[in-house]
Amino acid sequence: MHSYTEKRTMAFTREQIFSLAADIESYHEFLPLWLTARVVERKGDELIVDQVVGVGAFPLEFVSHASLKHPDHIRIISRDGPFRYLDINWNFESASASSCVTRLSVDFELSSPLFETLLTLLFKRSLRQVLRAFEKRARELYD
Repeated sequence: MHSYTEKRTMAFTREQIFSLAADIESYHEFLPLWLTARVVERKGDELIVDQVVGVGAFPLEFVSHASLKHPDHIRIISRDGPFRYLDINWNFESASASSCVTRLSVDFELSSPLFETLLTLLFKRSLRQVLRAFEKRARELYD
């Protein structure tokens, strides 16, 4: 299994950053990996999402389950498509009245040993850009 964790203090409220992270269908507009994301089922704070992520020249399609706990936490899990295991956790904590600490943790394992090494390197490199992309998007929408 592979892991990636990043924490960043952002000059936006946790509600604002939570809203960006919960708007999964807009990911393709500003995230480096996401080609498409479509909510296919919604039951309260539980979502089933069909997604396509472009890792290098490889489009990876999978279905995930997202659990939204406003405004503190989002968990996205998948055991579909290229992933033997994918667990994404977003945590949002208020740092002040106008800022929050955002923590992104991703644990994953790919189901194909053939592409494991190459896709893992590309996936991890792309993950390093995710919080920066969210912060940039927040500036565009909230500043």
